[in-house]
Amino acid sequence: MGAEDGAIHLLLGETILKIYNTLVLPKFLYGSENWTLTALQRRRIEAAEMKLLRPLAGYTLYDHITNDYIRCELRITGILDKIDE
Repeated sequence: MGAEDGAIHLLLGETILKIYNTLVLPKFLYGSENWTLTALQRRRIEAAEMKLLRPLAGYTLYDHITNDYIRCELRITGILDKIDE
């Protein structure tokens, strides 16, 4: 059962990433070219993004893994980078 659980978790994570990339990001980024974000807003956006991505990568906040490492592992560009484009 252990191998099946790992495969199911991997499949679930891939599905969630596809949903994130196809539904969540476009909806969130709509109109972002007109935004002027404060430092507080940028931190909150990044925190919300990492709250979703960290469990997908299999980490908790207490593992002290950097955000950049998690994004690299999941092969995702940060949402703030996309806003800044």
